[in-house]
Amino acid sequence: MKVPTFSLAHSAVVNVVTRIVALALGLVISVMIARLGTQAMGLFALFMAAEAALLALCSGGGIALARLISHDGAAPGGAVSALAITSVGVGVCLAGLVWGLSLLAGPQYSALYLLACALPWLLITPSISGLWLGQGRMVPLAWITLATPLLACTLWAAAALGGAAVEVFDFLVMWFAARALVGLVSAWVGLKATAWRSPDTVWLRSQWGGFLTLGLGNLISLLNYKVDIFLLEYWQGLSTTGVYAFAVMAAELLWFVSSSLSQAAFARIGSPDKAQAVFLVLRVMHLSMAVLCFAAPLWWLVIWLTVPWGLGASYAQVSGLLAVLLPGVLAYAPASVLSAYFTNHAARPGVPAAMASLSLLINVALCMVTIPRWGAWGAALATTVSYSLTMVCLLSIFRAHSACTWRTILWPSSGQLRHDVVMLLRSRSSMPPSHRTQGGLP
Repeated sequence: MKVPTFSLAHSAVVNVVTRIVALALGLVISVMIARLGTQAMGLFALFMAAEAALLALCSGGGIALARLISHDGAAPGGAVSALAITSVGVGVCLAGLVWGLSLLAGPQYSALYLLACALPWLLITPSISGLWLGQGRMVPLAWITLATPLLACTLWAAAALGGAAVEVFDFLVMWFAARALVGLVSAWVGLKATAWRSPDTVWLRSQWGGFLTLGLGNLISLLNYKVDIFLLEYWQGLSTTGVYAFAVMAAELLWFVSSSLSQAAFARIGSPDKAQAVFLVLRVMHLSMAVLCFAAPLWWLVIWLTVPWGLGASYAQVSGLLAVLLPGVLAYAPASVLSAYFTNHAARPGVPAAMASLSLLINVALCMVTIPRWGAWGAALATTVSYSLTMVCLLSIFRAHSACTWRTILWPSSGQLRHDVVMLLRSRSSMPPSHRTQGGLP
């Protein structure tokens, strides 16, 4: 099977625009929840973290499917149907566990049964999305990314226009209903695109070890991002967690640049040509860091000027917490493209999993010392230190595997960087056909 080739600049632009729209919707949702109070924001953050953890755990199938297409060049039909059926089965099993947890955990987790009801359909999305990720097709992925927040916001707006007062529980009902619907539609579109082939059980059985490795790696990586929220809630309660969660959300919004570029490049990074893969990784890493270093101070200024005014004095600490978080967020930005390199090109998903585990261990150890003493400030400091130390280790492993020098990794070519920035800012429609080459950015 020949993987479709797309301009990386065009794919990156589609992905960046999608992420910007998704972030705008996410900001609207977060602000509306935050205006319900810091406790509502804390509860919402806990539920979104729990949902993200389950999605990460079950994301291995989608990544394996993307590699089957982009690296092996195989037809995906039977794999798509096998993953769709498996996702529903796994979702049913996990739904029972989550429902039991909602009965046994504290009152802040009592509504987890909403997540349990959506799980069988919710888990289809990360698996089926591997079809378009492997093909490098950003438009279907864009619809998947935007569908849930668009549906949830539409339902919220309809309820508000009808005179209903939407509380955090009501919005969680809307959110998980939208998640389930998007999962069902994704399954239908993916199966139709691959001609409704019978499940490829041979491929499925051969990939179980990889599924578990990738899923656990993604789960560990996600917990690395969210464990501070759970620990802060344990020691400081929902109100403090709500303020801190808003600061974390604001900080991680900056990752949309690096994650958009790495997702757009994922299929090409899977090329068997090591030199091409390394070259593309370096260019994506340098481009994303250049954009982030420019954007981060401006974003902090926006938060400092708008959050206390828009959300009230209870969120006054957000800008200070963001200042502590930003160095770590910037340091960890290359993790997404390096993870794509080790997962899709080198077939070593254990490397990003090991690095995420290291960061998680450092983060937990530091949080247990800093949160009881300094609360949210301690959580922010622990996060920044763990991200920074882990990135040093990950870059060292990439240097050894790629045989690059530290100067090549850390110092981009100014001419190449300028070229890539220009290509990022231009849409594909403005590029002459001769520039639409197969390798890297045009």
